[in-house]
Amino acid sequence: MKAQLAHLYRGDQFMGYGLAVNGQLVNRQVSVDISTNPNKLSTATVVFNLDGEMVENPVRVDLD
Repeated sequence: MKAQLAHLYRGDQFMGYGLAVNGQLVNRQVSVDISTNPNKLSTATVVFNLDGEMVENPVRVDLD
């Protein structure tokens, strides 16, 4: 899995940023806030809308 910052365009017009995984835009994104500070890695805070199915049927991820 490769997470990437996506530059979003409509035609030739830059519309903003998004989060992509393996080159595909992740669904249900509402906003992306990019923070930069001198001498620190940049960060992105991504906000998603959750629906009932996502809340009721979560995926289990083991971090072993």
